[in-house]
Amino acid sequence: MTQNSIDQSKDWLISLAKNLNYRVAQENGQRIFGPPLDWNEESVISEKGTEVFIGRIPSDCFENELIPLFEKPGRIYKMRLMIDFSRKNRGYGFVQYFNKEDAQRAVKMLNRFEIRKRWPIGVMLSRNNNRLFFGNLPNNITKQEMIDEVAKHTSGIINAIYYGGPTRTNGFGFVEYENHKMTALARRKFFPGSILLFDRQPKVDWAKSEEEFEDDFVSNNTVLYVRFIKLDVTEKELKEFFSLIHDGQTLLNVNRVKKIRNFAFIHYESHKDAQMAHDYFQKIDLGQTILNDIDQELEIKWAKNKSIHSLSVSSINCMRSSKTKEHSSQTPRNYHESYRKSFDEFHNYHGNGDRRHFLNCNGDSTSIN
Repeated sequence: MTQNSIDQSKDWLISLAKNLNYRVAQENGQRIFGPPLDWNEESVISEKGTEVFIGRIPSDCFENELIPLFEKPGRIYKMRLMIDFSRKNRGYGFVQYFNKEDAQRAVKMLNRFEIRKRWPIGVMLSRNNNRLFFGNLPNNITKQEMIDEVAKHTSGIINAIYYGGPTRTNGFGFVEYENHKMTALARRKFFPGSILLFDRQPKVDWAKSEEEFEDDFVSNNTVLYVRFIKLDVTEKELKEFFSLIHDGQTLLNVNRVKKIRNFAFIHYESHKDAQMAHDYFQKIDLGQTILNDIDQELEIKWAKNKSIHSLSVSSINCMRSSKTKEHSSQTPRNYHESYRKSFDEFHNYHGNGDRRHFLNCNGDSTSIN
């Protein structure tokens, strides 16, 4: 790769965009290539899973070097290169592809690629956070009322989750936006003391973003995590519901179901059955089932945290072992350490501010208030 100036790269970029019928723009300290001019603006591709972050870009390296390189894994939907006032790039940028497979291929192909001699770049999946946490809300509103109130001040809302009820002093929730840019703008608007929601000063901050799964974990997973279930739904009803898909025409083998309050774990006999169920439930209206709580859609996703699924009874050192009396009267040396690690890992995913969970000695999930 040869060094070049920002003006040379700009001329090259404009020429390329004209030939490929792509947009080119410069705004907010970034130069943007794409999406295609003939692309339907209503068919926006989600950044989640399709965008990669590029770090350690040389300051004199621009699109005329980067675009040919990042086109190798797949067709580019959009590229954003950060430019500073000295007319050099700021050392990082983003490339978005048309699908997740090309983004994952880019990471495998180009992470640590030497774009200059002894100058490897870093490439990883972008972790844009599109959710905000809203605290200090009334405890007696609905999800739609929360959306309507927040929408008075921000745009781009696509979904929300609300937690309230008479057992809580205050309600809270999470609002999901179309993209990271809209989320960041919304967070700025809710600067402390600037806006009231329901005549209250809300507490607004970034929500903890979910980590993407490792491919090898998903390929072996047989457990689905389901949330926002009505409290009176039984495990038997859940098993029947998750055993039959496609209007009862396809029967899946569910080994067991474990329900705790308004969430549950559905254990399938095989990954194939779990995958079929997962794919099916992503396509139907989960707000109109016989299981979902009022004003909430069922949330169905892969049960996370590989270490929790593979956690053995011996690693937790159950205190009620029938082998020796010593186990029932003496705390093993590493018990507290392994228990706390397991508890923290599990809470990192399932903890949502209203309860915490851990695995008991039978491998089931239990809650503590």
